[in-house]
Amino acid sequence: MRRILYLFFLLVAYQAIGQQTRSYPIQKLEQAPNIDGEIESMWNQLPVASDFITSQPIFGKKPSGSTQFRMGYTDLALFILVECNSKFVRADGTQRDELGTGEWISLAFDTWNDQQNSLVFYVAASGAQTDAKHGLDGLATGFDAVWQSEVIKTSDGWLAEIRIPFVSLRFPVLEEHTWGLQVQRYNTDQGELSSWSPQDPLVSDWERQYGELNGLSNIGQETRHQLVWYTNYDQYKFETAFNRNRSFNTGMDARLGWRSNSSLDMSHYYPVFHPYLKPVAA
Repeated sequence: MRRILYLFFLLVAYQAIGQQTRSYPIQKLEQAPNIDGEIESMWNQLPVASDFITSQPIFGKKPSGSTQFRMGYTDLALFILVECNSKFVRADGTQRDELGTGEWISLAFDTWNDQQNSLVFYVAASGAQTDAKHGLDGLATGFDAVWQSEVIKTSDGWLAEIRIPFVSLRFPVLEEHTWGLQVQRYNTDQGELSSWSPQDPLVSDWERQYGELNGLSNIGQETRHQLVWYTNYDQYKFETAFNRNRSFNTGMDARLGWRSNSSLDMSHYYPVFHPYLKPVAA
């Protein structure tokens, strides 16, 4: 009986160690980087988080392509740089609030640290943005925030440079913050979904498997009204008799804030012209 109890407690202790919560120590920036596709040297001064774990198609494996990220913040916004290495990157064009069929990364923040709700920001390799809320009822796309991102293609894959204003988030008024944090990547070429904090697909409670974002202090929401106008232009090739597809669209994101836990988010998308196909010249 004593041996059985000993083995039981040993197993519990082993699982507790293996499931230790990951933590990212975010640092405050003296100067905010420009979200313009030019990677500035200040990114190299921030801690690097890597060692992603696959969730699909098999949980717990090392992904075929490496992913890493860095985070910093100012009094007004979060800044994130995500680096995705891969031999082949599928970057199919799509409109805002649609992930499409290409590769993407996502950032999820449980700003109330209640392990029940989170705000999720997606950036596709094509540059398209999607934002959504996640809660006990699943993923809801009725959340439209004002934020910026820029995608850079590299010889090793692609990078996403992101700015998320605190005015686009909701969080309690505290001097020191600990948020739930999850960063994911979907590699279309390999059909792999990987996560910074291990995300078991058999566990329905997403937020309970998040890591932690530590180090945020004295952040506020001084300005709660924002308006951003954006345009998207996509051009990519097909290996068919029709070799070019172009699309151009424009839209507007707006936020009207009242209190720290309530705001009105609006988004309008307008296609200037629809995709068309141009035959190959003879």
